[in-house]
Amino acid sequence: MQASSDTRPMRLVAFGIALVALVVILFITAPLVWSVLQLFIIVALLVLALEPPVRWLTARRVPRGGAVALVVLATLALIILFFALVVPRIIEQIQQLFQALPGFWAQLTTRAEPWLRNYPQLAEALSPDRFFGQLSAASSALLSAASSIFASAVGALTALLLALVATIYALLRPLPLVFGLRGLFPSTWWPKVDSISAAIATRIRGWVLGTVALAIIIGALDYLALWIINLLYEPDIPYIMTFAVIGGVLEIVPVVGPIIATVLPAIAGFSLDPMLGLFVILAFFIVQQLENHLIVPLVMHQAVNLHPVSLLFALVVLSGLFGLFGAIIAVPVAAVFKVLYDEWYYPMMHDGRAPLSPPDEASLIKHSLEDDPENVPES
Repeated sequence: MQASSDTRPMRLVAFGIALVALVVILFITAPLVWSVLQLFIIVALLVLALEPPVRWLTARRVPRGGAVALVVLATLALIILFFALVVPRIIEQIQQLFQALPGFWAQLTTRAEPWLRNYPQLAEALSPDRFFGQLSAASSALLSAASSIFASAVGALTALLLALVATIYALLRPLPLVFGLRGLFPSTWWPKVDSISAAIATRIRGWVLGTVALAIIIGALDYLALWIINLLYEPDIPYIMTFAVIGGVLEIVPVVGPIIATVLPAIAGFSLDPMLGLFVILAFFIVQQLENHLIVPLVMHQAVNLHPVSLLFALVVLSGLFGLFGAIIAVPVAAVFKVLYDEWYYPMMHDGRAPLSPPDEASLIKHSLEDDPENVPES
């Protein structure tokens, strides 16, 4: 017993040194292995998203292998159906949109020309040739970042097959992965490791499923809003399906995604009629308010539970470090740090106590009035 207690500090020191060495190695080799890390992050998100239906089927006495096969086949069928029925039309509309966008912008700047005369530098920056030259350069950089996972068509196919195989094996045999994670830590830490791992899995799973649901709901609401505008006001806004799909997809980017989704339909609206552009902005603002105050509380519940400032900080840092993929994973990474703070750092710094919930505004007002009775308003 004495020998065991004497060696425990040495094991902790060795673990700390190994952890620091691992972080340093990952930092040095990150540029070389980033594509592989991206692939395994995608696999982890897929496993967390598909595990609940697999567990639901196994609870109803379906063998785990059969449950995994059913869930994976159903997911692949939905993806193939989407690409077969929806994607071709969206691609066609996107091509038409980008061909028409310079014309929209030229009409918009023409309408604003009397005002822009007072600001010649701004007029030059917003001229169609310069603006779309900068936009083309930004789009090329974005496409380069988006395709960094796959170096070629063969690489894309190989990566997709690897992701599919890794996802299937992780769903079939999750326990070896869980116990392998445990083995990285001293046995006395295992209860805390289990608790933190479960909390992280719950948060990220909630984010994945909630984001998919939000993308579908917001895309449908954007389409409905633009369709109603076209029904009640002329001229019609074109490419409303494309705008709706862009709005749904950009739900994956926290905070700024919905704002970016408003830009293209607003440009199209203002180029046709100033009132039409205002209606578009108003419609997207109403959808955003419905999302913030009704849809997100219903869909996300407490899945992520992050302050918007924290999300914005994570978005800026990760998109700056890792480009488009960093922007996509900003929310789950921030959720992981939030769990580590709540479950490990804060209790360690405050004698095992859980983090305190901040008081609401009414409680703060009541507290301030009790502290300063002279501020109590007269009846």
